[in-house]
Amino acid sequence: MEPDLIGIGDHVSITNNVRFITHADGGWIARNELPKVNGFGKIRIGDNSFVGVYSIILIGRSEIIV
Repeated sequence: MEPDLIGIGDHVSITNNVRFITHADGGWIARNELPKVNGFGKIRIGDNSFVGVYSIILIGRSEIIV
């Protein structure tokens, strides 16, 4: 829904059935205890990368470079 959250570098191979998950709906569970928890984030696949079959790329605390 928000393609600007995913960046893909040059010379990248992405194989079958790879999932990029930029939104985590479960963040509301800890919202009272951890108010700074963000429910979405960016994913960046760096140059010259290979993402294998059935990989799931998730957000982290900051930008992910695979």
